Amino acid sequence: MLAAVSSPEEPTMRSTLLFLCIATAAVAQTQPAPDQTQTQAAPDDTTRKAATEEIVVTGTRVRRKDLNTPAPVTVLSRDQITAAGRVSIGEFLQALPEQGNSGANAQVNNGNDGSIFVSLRSLGPQRTLVLVNGRRMVPGGTVPGAAADLGTIPAAAIERIEVLKDGASAIYGSDAIGGVVNVILRKRFNGTEISGYGGVSQHGDGQTYDVHAVTGTAGERSSILFSIGYQEQRPVFAGDREWSKTTYNWDFDAADASQPADSGTGCFADPNTEACVPKAQSGTGNSTTFPNGRFAIPASACGSTDATSGAFTPNPAVGSHPALAAICGATKNKGGGFMADASREAPGPGPAAGYIAYPGDLYNTNPTNYLITPARRIQLFSTGDVTLGSVARAFFEASYVNRSSSQTLAPMPLVNNTIPTQPVTVSKDSVYNPFGVNITSWRIRTVEFGERFFRQDLDTFRVVAGLDGSLGDWSGPLAGWAWDVDYNHGRTAGNQLITGQLRMPNIANAVGPSAINPANGQPACLKTRTGTAADFAASNIISGCVPFDVLHGSYAGQAAAKAYVSYDGTDFATNQQDIWSANLSGDLFKLASERPAGLALGADYRRESASFQNNPINSGESSGNNALSTYGGYNVKEVYGELVVPLLGGMQFLEDLELQAAARYVDYSTFGSNSTYKLGIRYSPLRDLTVRATWGTAFRAPNVAELFGGTADSYPLVTDPCRAPKDPGVKARCAANGVPGGASGDPSVQLLEKIAASPSLGPESATTFTAGVVVQPRMVRNLSITVDYYNLNVSKAISTYSAAFILSNCYVTGVLPSLCSNVIRDANGLIIQIDDPRSNLGTFHTAGVDFAIRYAYPIPDFGRVSLILDGTYLHDFRRTDITGIVTDGTGNFDLGVLPRFKGNAGLFWVMGPIGAGVSMRYIGAYKECFAGGDFLCSEDDTQQRRVSAYTPVDLFVSYTLRDWVVGTTSAVFGVNNAFNTDPPFLATAFAANSDPSTYDYVGRFLYARLTHQF
Repeated sequence: MLAAVSSPEEPTMRSTLLFLCIATAAVAQTQPAPDQTQTQAAPDDTTRKAATEEIVVTGTRVRRKDLNTPAPVTVLSRDQITAAGRVSIGEFLQALPEQGNSGANAQVNNGNDGSIFVSLRSLGPQRTLVLVNGRRMVPGGTVPGAAADLGTIPAAAIERIEVLKDGASAIYGSDAIGGVVNVILRKRFNGTEISGYGGVSQHGDGQTYDVHAVTGTAGERSSILFSIGYQEQRPVFAGDREWSKTTYNWDFDAADASQPADSGTGCFADPNTEACVPKAQSGTGNSTTFPNGRFAIPASACGSTDATSGAFTPNPAVGSHPALAAICGATKNKGGGFMADASREAPGPGPAAGYIAYPGDLYNTNPTNYLITPARRIQLFSTGDVTLGSVARAFFEASYVNRSSSQTLAPMPLVNNTIPTQPVTVSKDSVYNPFGVNITSWRIRTVEFGERFFRQDLDTFRVVAGLDGSLGDWSGPLAGWAWDVDYNHGRTAGNQLITGQLRMPNIANAVGPSAINPANGQPACLKTRTGTAADFAASNIISGCVPFDVLHGSYAGQAAAKAYVSYDGTDFATNQQDIWSANLSGDLFKLASERPAGLALGADYRRESASFQNNPINSGESSGNNALSTYGGYNVKEVYGELVVPLLGGMQFLEDLELQAAARYVDYSTFGSNSTYKLGIRYSPLRDLTVRATWGTAFRAPNVAELFGGTADSYPLVTDPCRAPKDPGVKARCAANGVPGGASGDPSVQLLEKIAASPSLGPESATTFTAGVVVQPRMVRNLSITVDYYNLNVSKAISTYSAAFILSNCYVTGVLPSLCSNVIRDANGLIIQIDDPRSNLGTFHTAGVDFAIRYAYPIPDFGRVSLILDGTYLHDFRRTDITGIVTDGTGNFDLGVLPRFKGNAGLFWVMGPIGAGVSMRYIGAYKECFAGGDFLCSEDDTQQRRVSAYTPVDLFVSYTLRDWVVGTTSAVFGVNNAFNTDPPFLATAFAANSDPSTYDYVGRFLYARLTHQF
């Protein structure tokens, strides 16, 4: 399978701003809107009396006539989403304060397949459940069984989004640990809407387009709706932004000595001088694999020294190879690392003096990488219903989304030990080897072969069909109970084209023995080379092979070799979900409250299946991310029950008291049975005040990729502790585990990690607790204040150890010596690979406080002004590994971007047809420590720097023409990131000097949207 992991040596999605504007301000409605991003609160009497139709609110299955539940829910309207200047709902949701570290959006160029995920509580998208109209959404992308891709939900059909910020496995089943995102699509719509959107960055790139049309008709007995949409996102290159055109390095030592702790741009290490210099002057590259090549001549190639007499015996090859003689003489027979002095434009052996000692130069991979990856989506949606007599209603939903997306990376970094079972040696008998000795340690950046390119073409189809109704008088005490049965089928399928990769067995042939064929004067690859005419017998020539020169740098003359050593591959992926559901809910009895107790019961049968058919070369022969194909699936049978009991109401100091209890039992074909429960309470001593709390358990079942995904390659930024260790204990452990002398480990800054699936995985489990208050003072109309505390613990988390953990606990601490067998080295101590299987490892704990303020104030003769404020204070975010060591990510970069405080604020005005607004997103400051794969802030924060707070500002104006021509026309003009705020610099980030899942990479962005309804 292809895992969404990093490729070799490529640091870079589009993190977006939340334009939290009021619904009608966005389109300048003439009637003022009472709310913006609505955190659930108790409605007033007018709302209560008007709510005559029972509805289902996210977080409960019991139908009710109010929006109040014990759990906190945020409601986002369609107008808010369209007015935010964002085309993708995923980008919109990723800016919520309670969301973080999603790992996938349009700004993730390396390690993503064009998907857009959401991660509530920063626990990962796999722990956030995505629903569409209360039903599960099929996983998207090319990774089997991964999270739902928000880009596969037709944006033109969205009515609103409800975000449940609480665990809900007892209500919805697996994955609902961090919370639930429920996307409600339009249903009954009369009329036609046509909308067009266009936007561009101030640099003239990143052009974004969105056009859609919606039409529908709804009557008393039936309705039908159709929508069609087209979205296109054009790219932005890292080389076109000053802050990302190269990788900058922070000199922690110099910064500590000469810079304030909160220096904004501060002190960077110049790779050549190691001096502390301004940002604009520093940073020349980020990769040790560059076009001039790099190789090592071992001291043994020059000769050997007798251990007793100390006499030196030269290698006979030195005398017949001037290039080797020059190196051995210059280094006093000690060998060392070398590179070609300059690249050449013609093939052929280089001169003896054409090499210099490797100076530590770096290659800049950034300019060819995307900051914003291009994508195109075609979206179709339809829904309808028809009444069947007086007993039932038939309904359907159908959607189809085609997504074409791509990513690009710098030319392939070719390293000799990429394939552990097939090390590639430059033969002493290669026509391009002037040294006469085998070269076993070498690497080169194949710029002459062009960039690596990844392109996905995926189709997501989803259809829901069912019946619903209410039981008649014939059912006795169940008369009036609502029922529904439905079938939900979803399928994502498509392919991924990969170009620019190299085929390692062919590389081995091309750098093996070779000679000039006298028959045509061209170099030929040979199975063996004897220096006789027999070498050129047909049986000894490797058919189709062209010798490949890796010792003289990249040059245009390698075109002939490219056709033999490179390849284009196509992968095929599917994700399929089939769910049969039946639900029953109704009223039971009344106690001392005006509302009756409600009960909901239901059963589901769900079948998940997925596959990833890797192209054969990428299953073990590729120079890039090799992976094994995935085929697998599972089924689950589930039953649930939920009881809501309004105990008391309408009394002095006891306006309302409600209890909630829910439980779910599941039986998986993979790991067996499990059960979860949830309890909730809601208490309103006054109409102005509501106190609420929930307590429950949750779980996440392992997905298909985690169970049946074979192995996949990753290249994390991590260093080998055995590279010149100072600690004697570390040196001894390194020597005992295959490192010559204990201090000659791997110098690479990225190491190959083999992530393996495990069919024996069990489920994750979690406990969740929330408690909060909602204040709506009657003396201050249109004001609401909510404050909610959350506390969440995840145990048996499905994860890998991580390459850094394995290296540290084998060599540095030595507490888990069994992990040393996971590190595979060659005879020279270089790391071939690090085996890292998935397991139920460790725990997560997070706790904090969410708060929201809404206030709308009408000003006579000046319209209506609205204020919003949403924020999250993070009190704890910790991960505990199997050794008991705690990594505290709170307020530092150890576990991703986890500042203490994140918030969104907005001020909006509407008067008649005119509207305007300003909104701000705030991501607080935090610290990062010198990492380099060695330690984290939670382990040692003596070398640290402050990552500055990030505060982009968005602006918009709108105007509406009513009854113009036919219907209503609305126009919105806006500027996102109006002050062109750059993302803060992260010295230890993998992608483009910052974090693409948190910050905006495009910069100042201007947009306009025109909508006409008739």
